[in-house]
Amino acid sequence: MASEEEKQRYVDCVNRAMEAFQGSTIDDFQVHFDLDSKYKCDIDRWVDFVIQKGVKRLAIDLCVYAGRTYPGNVYNFPPLCNSSALQRTLLLLRVLKLKNVNVSGAVIEYFISACTCLEKLTIRRSSSQDLVHLNVTGGQSHCLKKVKVFDCQHLKRICLSATNLLSFKYRGWIIDISYANVPNLVQVFLGGRYLDFGAYLPQLSKYVFQLQTLTLNVPVLEDEEYMGPLAIPVLTNLKNLTLRVFAYNSETLRAFTSLMKAFPSLNRLAVQFTNMFDRVKSRRERTLRKSSLRCLKEVELVGFVGRTLEMEFATFLIENAVMLEKIIIDPIPHRFVGSRAAYLKKRMQTSRECAMRLGSKFSLGDKLVLRNLSSI
Repeated sequence: MASEEEKQRYVDCVNRAMEAFQGSTIDDFQVHFDLDSKYKCDIDRWVDFVIQKGVKRLAIDLCVYAGRTYPGNVYNFPPLCNSSALQRTLLLLRVLKLKNVNVSGAVIEYFISACTCLEKLTIRRSSSQDLVHLNVTGGQSHCLKKVKVFDCQHLKRICLSATNLLSFKYRGWIIDISYANVPNLVQVFLGGRYLDFGAYLPQLSKYVFQLQTLTLNVPVLEDEEYMGPLAIPVLTNLKNLTLRVFAYNSETLRAFTSLMKAFPSLNRLAVQFTNMFDRVKSRRERTLRKSSLRCLKEVELVGFVGRTLEMEFATFLIENAVMLEKIIIDPIPHRFVGSRAAYLKKRMQTSRECAMRLGSKFSLGDKLVLRNLSSI
């Protein structure tokens, strides 16, 4: 966390840059520093200045070093006045990213409505009590293509009705997400501590039949044995599926066998195991029920270290994917940073041995691709 002296030096530096700026327009303005509501007057002035200059890319992240936010001390993004001069400059805005900033639904919706050239919108960690319902709307004249909403504390509902929207990403508590008019939406990311397939997938199946790529972030895994079979609607056109899974070796990926049945056209599957510090110890393997994976050609197992639940699921995929052309095994976890590389190296040998065991058992030959294991 930055000290008060460091914060003040940063603010003074930005203020001097503002005073010295002589240009007529600003292409890119980014603030990435640990600042709070104490500096609201300065930040408000920066926002007003760059918007008047017709900024094209505006990114504000005020919790880079702290790593978490404190709702009572977070900067509140100011309401925008509805003037003709402001509307003319907002027409130039193409990218808006607000992270660790309290922003109301009304302000976000004003940006979406007024900024017809806005292509990318990111809202992350807003604890504003005025961000409860969010309407993302836009007709043919609006350019909005990508929307990302992560970890907004009080958000209860998102309604998507944007003709040109291509990608939507949401992570947080279970909320109501409706898809009213999204004919071009082909990529969706859904995540949260307790991801409820039953809450989200029926809407996708009913209104986003053209969906091609789906990513599900599942930090806490529920077993079908205890929660019952999953009732999952069919997504006929889905070609690419990514499962980001946190699971202990004592658990099983049995729940995902039902998930596979819902995607009859699935061509590529990536499973990213995120629990890299679970101990690798053997247990009795469980047989996962069979499921027809007629179109699955490529499988990628990331963070694979040969735990029993990983071997179970790899076996399930190999046995059921009759058209399988390639299975990639990579021991490096998703978004791994190298500070713990020494710890990971100890497990790479196990990963290679288990991968080779799969290759031998199922005669995979050239279908088996070892990534980040060639140096062992």
